[in-house]
Amino acid sequence: MKYLMAGFAGVFLALCYGLAGSTGLSGGIVGLVFASFNMGLLYLATHFTGRAMQDEKASGLIGCLVVFAIAAKVPVYGVGYLVIKPLGNIALNAFLCAIGLVYSLTIGWVALRR
Repeated sequence: MKYLMAGFAGVFLALCYGLAGSTGLSGGIVGLVFASFNMGLLYLATHFTGRAMQDEKASGLIGCLVVFAIAAKVPVYGVGYLVIKPLGNIALNAFLCAIGLVYSLTIGWVALRR
C-alpha cells in the first residue's frame, strides 16, 4: 500500500511540474510535506489515545500529545501558506491540491485496511 501511495504522490508531482513548471512543483512538494506531517501527528494522537483507552489509568502525557496534535494542524498549514504565498497562485493551488491528495490517500488507506 505504501508503494501505491508513493506512486500517487510521484504522479501528482510530475503533473504539477508538467502543468505549472517549477512553481507548481514547489507548491506540490511543500503541500505533501506539510500534509504528511499533519497526518503523522493525527495518526500518533489516535494511536496513543487508543492505547490509553485500553489501560484503566491514562497518562497525562498522552492527553497533552493529543491536544498538541489537534492544535498544531492549523498553524502548520498557516506556515505552509506563508511559505508558498510569495511564489504566486499557481504554487498555492498546487499546495492545496497536495493537501487534498494526502487526505484522500489517507481515507483510501483506511478503507483498504479493513
